[in-house]
Amino acid sequence: MRYYLDQIKDKFFSIEWYEVYDFIEFVIFKAKDSNFREDFCKKLNKIFKEEKVPCQIINNLVTPLVSEIEAKEVELALNVADLYQPVRNHLEKALKHYSKRPQADYLNSIKESISALESLARIILEDPKATLGDLTKKLSVRSAFQQGISKLYGWTSDEGGIRHSETKEKISSGEEEARLMLVLSSAFVNYIISKQKNVKT
Repeated sequence: MRYYLDQIKDKFFSIEWYEVYDFIEFVIFKAKDSNFREDFCKKLNKIFKEEKVPCQIINNLVTPLVSEIEAKEVELALNVADLYQPVRNHLEKALKHYSKRPQADYLNSIKESISALESLARIILEDPKATLGDLTKKLSVRSAFQQGISKLYGWTSDEGGIRHSETKEKISSGEEEARLMLVLSSAFVNYIISKQKNVKT
């Protein structure tokens, strides 16, 4: 047993920095006991915080550092009811692109984040062509809020925007923008689902 532990130790200290995180995710993924997995992730996050590691584990992925409040918002959106499975799928993809190593895919992370909101609109309105604007009108939110969502969506959809990868215009969106969209989209998902429940009641 000691021989195998020494082998693992030698291998661990010889790999690249991003492979360390890959190894951690591998251990999490292989854990069959959900209680062990949850406890393991909590302990790792505690160690990361104490050692000032610029990462934390969200949805079993080692994710570039976000605040605890932001992380909770993302985790809440990743645990929405099965009715919103497409929304969850897009957010999971956004998180994976954002956490991809050794080079993150920020543009696709942003695309998936906004796609989560599109999916939410279509599910709630039961309309495959529904837009975010249609959704905010139904929920009777303030006009300034509607405009904010509309402009955010416009940023990702205009001719030189994120979602038009064929454009020749150089897009400078990086980690900060991807993080912003992931957290904002998660917060919008949580807010709108909560708002929808209140509307029904």
